[in-house]
Amino acid sequence: MLIHTCLSLSSSSPKTCLSSNSGCSLLLDHLLKWEYQPDKRSWSCLATIRIQKRDILKLLNDNSSLWSYVVV
Repeated sequence: MLIHTCLSLSSSSPKTCLSSNSGCSLLLDHLLKWEYQPDKRSWSCLATIRIQKRDILKLLNDNSSLWSYVVV
């Protein structure tokens, strides 16, 4: 779901693209670290995951047409 949503967001408006790409990159980085490097998990990593997920959901809610690209 996340990667498909990020790709869809990147094809939208330039402002949305810039904000979503950096957020998606950061989120993906932390999700991969969380999954594959459990010894490097931290509270700040978890906080970043939660913040970026919240920001992406806000972006989707502000641009409701993007929900059609979300695959669960």
